[in-house]
Amino acid sequence: MLSTAVVSEANRSRRDAQLAARLDRAKTLLADLRESLNAPDADDTEYGLYQALRQLSDRQFDVVILKSQGRSTLFTAWVLSTHPSTVDRNYNRALARLEEILRPRRVLHTAPTRRRGGRW
Repeated sequence: MLSTAVVSEANRSRRDAQLAARLDRAKTLLADLRESLNAPDADDTEYGLYQALRQLSDRQFDVVILKSQGRSTLFTAWVLSTHPSTVDRNYNRALARLEEILRPRRVLHTAPTRRRGGRW
């Protein structure tokens, strides 16, 4: 039993170290991406998306980037060391802010929906 407990603890501590390293790497990548958007020579898209992303708070920026890559709310909360409801709130506020900034450029309009009778 003692050897099983020792092996189990060794595996757990190795996994914890690997997870901590991956978490640090993810946070570093997010910070690097934010810095690259703020660089003076950063090319923007034709819609001004990078400029709009620069106007978000750091937390909102991180949430938008992670969620846009298909990451779940729970994963995003784990990476950012916050509660999942905080992630959802920051994401919704960030989308509202981006829509406010980009709406004149007609980027974030939703797709048309069908009216009654099957017509557009």
